[in-house]
Amino acid sequence: MSLAKPTLTAVDHDPFAGPALSAFVPSSESQREVWLATQFGTAGNLAYNEGLRIDLAGTLDEAALRQALQTVLDRHEALRASFSPDGQHLLIAETLPLDLPLRDLSSLPAEARAAELAQLCAQEMGTAFDVEHGPLVRFLLVRLAAESHHLLFIAHHAVCDGWSGAVVITELAALYSARVEGVEKLLPAAARYGDYSLIERGFLESDEGSKHLDYWLTQLKDAPTPPQLPTDLTPQSSNSLKAARLDLALDADLIRQLRATGSAHGASLVATMLASFAGLLYRFTGQSDLVIGLAAAGQSFHEQKMLVGHCVNLLPLRVKLDGAAPFTAALHSTRGAVLDAFDHQGVTFGSLLPRLELSRDDERPPLVSVVFNIDVRDDDIRHTGLEVAYHTLVRQAETFELFINVVDNGKSLVLEASYNTALYSAGLMQRYLQGFESLLRAVCQSTQTPLDALPLVGAEARAQLEA
Repeated sequence: MSLAKPTLTAVDHDPFAGPALSAFVPSSESQREVWLATQFGTAGNLAYNEGLRIDLAGTLDEAALRQALQTVLDRHEALRASFSPDGQHLLIAETLPLDLPLRDLSSLPAEARAAELAQLCAQEMGTAFDVEHGPLVRFLLVRLAAESHHLLFIAHHAVCDGWSGAVVITELAALYSARVEGVEKLLPAAARYGDYSLIERGFLESDEGSKHLDYWLTQLKDAPTPPQLPTDLTPQSSNSLKAARLDLALDADLIRQLRATGSAHGASLVATMLASFAGLLYRFTGQSDLVIGLAAAGQSFHEQKMLVGHCVNLLPLRVKLDGAAPFTAALHSTRGAVLDAFDHQGVTFGSLLPRLELSRDDERPPLVSVVFNIDVRDDDIRHTGLEVAYHTLVRQAETFELFINVVDNGKSLVLEASYNTALYSAGLMQRYLQGFESLLRAVCQSTQTPLDALPLVGAEARAQLEA
């Protein structure tokens, strides 16, 4: 699918007395939803901090790193963007000089270095961006030893989504390596986020966009209330967004079985794990009609695969389950729902919500309270002279009650569960993750087992209970 790309008019001056602008473009409906959340206090803003720690082992050429980062900033409009005071427009700065402070911890004892690095990561994720004045990205370089550095990359979700982060680190690696090797690296011209914003708006206002909207309105007619997992805490204050995260790495044998199970039924890893997660929600809530948020990349839908910006769309996936039916029924139903949802992902969540007749509860997000995402990451991106590893930083606030992010780098699967700490204790969330793992193992053993009969306790724990 392709649409004609409108041209943008350059701005000669900044009406808000900030840095010189290269463009002044409408923000998307999704961005305005994010902007609005930032107006309700620090927690609402921090919920949109996205962070990555890039571990760099080997002899680091700091000058090459700085040059590569500056080139990335120069290439991508969204990384130089901030909001107008009313949130209706993005102000694209002509230039954004790189600010890369260095924290040298190499003189500290080993344990102190690790503790200080963790503190710096938490501090960066706990520092809110000024969405009006910007910048909405920042970097910090931490030196633990002569051949051990960590680059912290923090961005506001309004200008950089998960797909964009992958573009940034891919280009950074290519530009850094070229500088170290003394060769010129010519990257394709970067797509302009301002063009994308107008393309997205044009699609929503088109006849094709109306057909996509009709699909969602039909799909979500009489939508159920969001699933609410049993909690073990009494909320101390309404609308708390404070969050924490627990991670669970799945072992290699289970990963192999999950891929094989999905393949045997013509289902992707996304559909297989999402069907299993839906089954988990059903078992814990008793709710057989579920709406689960599923993240989708607008870059892929609008054929802008190297675009950096806020292009992610939340798809409110509706899944209906029968506890007496075998798991294969849930898998096939979820597979179809996922494929249909991706076919109609051009309608943004922000544009859909006002058109749905929803009963609003100020205590809970509308329609979607639980989100599932698979983050496919290439950890083999080459940096000349360096061994590199990537780690997602923990958000300190979360807009949803539960966000399950499955990090898939082709070699491992890690379940990252970000949860509302006003609702769930760490102990309860650990039990939910263990229940998910047990269900995944059971599904791989027999896809014909009814959902109602799938075990939520692992064999070892079950043996201890029966002893």
